Amino acid sequence: MTPEVALAYLALSVVAGVVGRNRRIGFWGFVFCSIIFTPVVSLLFLYFSTPRMVPTGAAPVKVSRRS
Repeated sequence: MTPEVALAYLALSVVAGVVGRNRRIGFWGFVFCSIIFTPVVSLLFLYFSTPRMVPTGAAPVKVSRRS
């Protein structure tokens, strides 16, 4: 494998991670999935994965600092 092909493979893996950062397994999950399989298969996983659930209607937590 030439260095150019390896660099393109890793770049596509990072792109899949960036696109999948708001999904259930997150950035690193998609990067590792892309490296283990191929970036194309990882993008298929991305297409079928569910978005990360964010609780709605929850009040923000206030943190008080004691001095």
